[in-house]
Amino acid sequence: MQPAHREAVGGLQATAPSTLWNQEKPSGGFREDTRYYMVVKECTMEKPPQKTLKIPRGSIGQACQERNSLGRPLPPGKGKKSLRILDQTNVVLSFDEKDVLELDEKLAELLFPITNCEERYGLLCNKPRLDRAREIECGSKVRVQLRSGDEKLPGVVRFKGSLIPERTLSGIWFGVELLEEGRGHGFTEGSYQGKQLFRCEDECGVFVALDKLELWEDEEEDLGELEVDHVTLVGPEFSQIEISSRVLVQTREGPERGTIIFYGLLPGNESLGYYVGVDMVRQQRAEC
Repeated sequence: MQPAHREAVGGLQATAPSTLWNQEKPSGGFREDTRYYMVVKECTMEKPPQKTLKIPRGSIGQACQERNSLGRPLPPGKGKKSLRILDQTNVVLSFDEKDVLELDEKLAELLFPITNCEERYGLLCNKPRLDRAREIECGSKVRVQLRSGDEKLPGVVRFKGSLIPERTLSGIWFGVELLEEGRGHGFTEGSYQGKQLFRCEDECGVFVALDKLELWEDEEEDLGELEVDHVTLVGPEFSQIEISSRVLVQTREGPERGTIIFYGLLPGNESLGYYVGVDMVRQQRAEC
């Protein structure tokens, strides 16, 4: 039996259309390949009828095995990588190995939510920025770029994880509670599609990809590690602990003022009881 027709186009090898546009997940005894690659050179190919398919630099693909029109596996071409392009629907292509770069799964998860392929590629190439961004975890103080050209807003990461876990590559998103001048510029109170992923005031939360964040490095506001004995509410108008309550925190340096930005159980550590998160206000102390 003759193999399926193959045509080389711009550094790509395209299988016959009946195979090229089939992106169903493997079934039966086949194990899905979890190797991921980024396209580092823009490629184009012709898709019948009279349509040019463009694969931008920065696209992410998952390794897969090409099959002929009968569904039988094809041997990999020498110096080629067959990828299912995750940014587009039903696209499986064979790339020159020099035109793709393998990503570890964790990095692929972080980069995939970035919708602009060129920005995704740019972040991958900017190693110092990428290394700093990969340090962002729950509790990290960050600045958020909600829209291009807008001023970056201060916030704290409250959630890091997948929003749509059933996808092949679900992606890592960051749920951020906006602080100070950022309050009121969000679009959620910490829920996504009816599921509560973290808690904050209405319109003070956002879910963003990694490229919209940078660590908030303000040395003047760095109080260092605090030893906290207890938290005392300030003012007679507060009868119970709630978000935005003003408090005094007793530390080894004496009482410090702050504002409650979190009150609840820690995910995965519910047995430890309720915790209070306080945004500290640095006080100016006279030098002796």
